[in-house]
Amino acid sequence: MITRSTQAVDPTLKLGVTNWMDIEVQFNGLQSLQSIDTMSGGSILNGAGFGDVFLRTKMNLFGNDAGPAGFALIPYVKLPSSAPVISNGAVEGG
Repeated sequence: MITRSTQAVDPTLKLGVTNWMDIEVQFNGLQSLQSIDTMSGGSILNGAGFGDVFLRTKMNLFGNDAGPAGFALIPYVKLPSSAPVISNGAVEGG
């Protein structure tokens, strides 16, 4: 099986809350996915549309805008808002 995927227009909107923290909304842009059976040459899965939405926050623990190193935590939640072929349809976080 061969899988072809394409993704374009993947914006992230950020809003600074403090000098060490911001909130972000990331839209997984226009996506296309096609799986092809190599034996028959026929398409197994085919889908196109806009991807899921991610809500994130970034908290700098040290190295905020200065110094040779930095460290931040970026927790997120994924909200399924895409076609079933493109998304697994589950709310996820990390």
